[in-house]
Amino acid sequence: MEPVRLLEPPDYTAQEREALIDFVLALRKSHIRDFVKRVDLPVSGTKPDLRSRLQEALREGQVTYAGLRTSSTRWHLGENSTSSSTRGRGMT
Repeated sequence: MEPVRLLEPPDYTAQEREALIDFVLALRKSHIRDFVKRVDLPVSGTKPDLRSRLQEALREGQVTYAGLRTSSTRWHLGENSTSSSTRGRGMT
């Protein structure tokens, strides 16, 4: 099996970026809120509100797609520790 390789934007296609955001927003709302809180974004609102905030943070460089992927994978796998090694702005 070939190892997974992480690409930085602009190497992610628009379709891949949208799929990544969809993947994150498919998580339980409590996990999404935990993530946006860790990257210093407001946590209140609906999933569409959180999507808008997340997209804006990605556009402004406050969060990276690689960091978003890493953080969302941790939640998906149940590795939701907030130790100092996993805190931060969703950046790797």
